[in-house]
Amino acid sequence: MGIGQTVLRTDAVRVKLAPDMLARVEKLADDFGMPTATLCAFAVASWVRTTEQQASLARMAVLDASRRAGENLQMSDAQMEKVFGPMVAQIAQQLSPVDREPPAEGGK
Repeated sequence: MGIGQTVLRTDAVRVKLAPDMLARVEKLADDFGMPTATLCAFAVASWVRTTEQQASLARMAVLDASRRAGENLQMSDAQMEKVFGPMVAQIAQQLSPVDREPPAEGGK
C-alpha cells in the first residue's frame, strides 16, 4: 500500500468477543485514537499477513528439509508438496498465536 492510498472497507464480518477481551480492544482503540472497528480491521489484517508468512516459511522449511533428506530420491516439487503439504498446514496452525475457542454447536 503506497503513501496516500485510500483503503475502503466495504464488507463486514460479525465477531463475538468475550466481555474482557472487548474491554481490552476498546482500551487499545482509545489509546490509539481510533474507532474500535478500525483497530479490529488493522488487527485482522496483521494476523492474516503474519499467518500467511508463517505458512510460507514453514512450507519452504519442510520442502528444503525434504530436499536435503531425499536428494537421491529425485522427487519433483509437486510430489514433495503432495507428501509434505498436510504437514505444512499443521505446522502453520500450531504456529498461529490466536487463542482458539471450541466450535459452537452446529459448527459455527
